[in-house]
Amino acid sequence: MDKIKKSHLVMGEVPELKFKINEKIASSLKESLAGKLKNSYCEEDLYFEKLRNDKPSYTYYTMGASLMIRKHGRQHLLVYKEPRMLARGIIKVREEVRVPFSSKNRMRSLLKRLGVRPPKYISFESVLDALSKSYKPMGYVIKERDVYVPSEDMKVMIDRLVFTDSLFHKFSYNNPLQVMEIRGQIDKIYAMKEKLNIKDNILVKNNYRLLIEAGLHDNT
Repeated sequence: MDKIKKSHLVMGEVPELKFKINEKIASSLKESLAGKLKNSYCEEDLYFEKLRNDKPSYTYYTMGASLMIRKHGRQHLLVYKEPRMLARGIIKVREEVRVPFSSKNRMRSLLKRLGVRPPKYISFESVLDALSKSYKPMGYVIKERDVYVPSEDMKVMIDRLVFTDSLFHKFSYNNPLQVMEIRGQIDKIYAMKEKLNIKDNILVKNNYRLLIEAGLHDNT
């Protein structure tokens, strides 16, 4: 069985910047970060929207919270991201909680935090059924990610994304949405942005859940 990486167990605030990039910028970034590639992987995220009186919650939508079931390798995790806060200008900071389905007590705690009654027995099917009482599946984000580590406390990720409403639909990476994400200490995020010569006009302001809701499969 695949091991869950330590980063998938972390609970805490995550400062980040995301930028929409094209193939030319992606190639330039990879050249600038040559020798710093740490790993590459694929993930499937099933996003949910919160229901209130059987309708999507406007507050949940506008505040930018995100809830998803993530498939990483052969493991499934429940991932919750608090509404974003801005820190020092354009940098987003928000708490992110990732709980593997094998961590039954932590899963129960997260479900209670989400206002969901935990099932007696924790399994993928029982958690999905419990979530369906308060949340509605929105769609999938299929992600290919390259992770670069320029320094010990800094990560730069280059993602290739496809949005789909069903994993049974055919999709390809021929024309993906490409996003670069910088994570680390706030001062170092700005320094890395300047070093890589990334401009503010390609900043991604919405999270992927909002992009799904808006139907922006080809644009941000």
